[in-house]
Amino acid sequence: KMSKSTVGSGHAIALLDDPGIIQKKIARATTDSKPAIDLNDLSPGIANLLTIAQACDSSFTPQAAAGMRYGDFKKRVAEIIIARLEPIRQRYREITADPLYIDRVLEQGREHVLPLAEATICKTKRAMGLYV
Repeated sequence: KMSKSTVGSGHAIALLDDPGIIQKKIARATTDSKPAIDLNDLSPGIANLLTIAQACDSSFTPQAAAGMRYGDFKKRVAEIIIARLEPIRQRYREITADPLYIDRVLEQGREHVLPLAEATICKTKRAMGLYV
């Protein structure tokens, strides 16, 4: 989430957003009018982008952004986000490519849970005196 007040799809990055969409959203993120990032005087917009970058890549540090021009910084943040989300997008593509995958997962879950549920129902009925 990049903005508390913005309504619509531009205020947040969705897990399945295409890389181009992510780049556009980050490029539109609010920064400030200074020529480069000053770690001693961070605007809320830059602080937010730093937080997002660090959440997506723990090796990214604010010091890596010190002195960067805003455009270069935003490109780097977009690259970090895109790299972090790619495995999620890839797995989504794999799952949606197989229309029966979800049915198989549901069936496996049912087979696993059904005996447990039946045992619980049996215990409950005994506790209530419904079995003789």
